[in-house]
Amino acid sequence: MTIYFASDFKMSNLITVFILLPFMSLTAILGSTLFKNFDNKIFNKLILYFLILFGLYIILVTLRLT
Repeated sequence: MTIYFASDFKMSNLITVFILLPFMSLTAILGSTLFKNFDNKIFNKLILYFLILFGLYIILVTLRLT
């Protein structure tokens, strides 16, 4: 609440946080569960592939916008 009064914090930002919070929590729980059930090497490879795919997606979207 202090951030709201002390800065230029808009109500739309707060609504966005409340909308995204369940999805962020769900992915954190999913990652924790996967980490417990998988071998460390497999988990690291899975995260690496996910980050590579996500990075490629960001690059392609950026190239398409320019």
